[in-house]
Amino acid sequence: NKSDIALPPGNINPKDVRLNFDYIFNSLNNDDQLFSFVGVVVNGESKDVNETENTDNKYLFSLTSVFVAHYTIEGHTLTDEESKIFTENNALFNVHPFLREHINSISSKMGIPVINLPLLTFKKSEQ
Repeated sequence: NKSDIALPPGNINPKDVRLNFDYIFNSLNNDDQLFSFVGVVVNGESKDVNETENTDNKYLFSLTSVFVAHYTIEGHTLTDEESKIFTENNALFNVHPFLREHINSISSKMGIPVINLPLLTFKKSEQ
């Protein structure tokens, strides 16, 4: 687990913040070992700043957290594409509850609005 935090001093009123979430994924496949990196970048943006405005002061805070899930794959060596698909689907669902709790916990101690990552839901297959 790794977290990077950048924020201004003082408390921030939750009503003044627009949250943006971006999930990040990476995987490292080594024979029968798969390391899936699943993380999230949360940017707290001032509602006073236009969404299309490009400014250095656009974000009130930014929080990045990445978790690593280690899997042992027996009887099959995953291709890079299979590793990517597994990480973005299975590993995301395995890691997300821990990532969600971590973001909630750390944000509650930082003087910023408490951040609750959205719950994950299954999308019905179009097949």
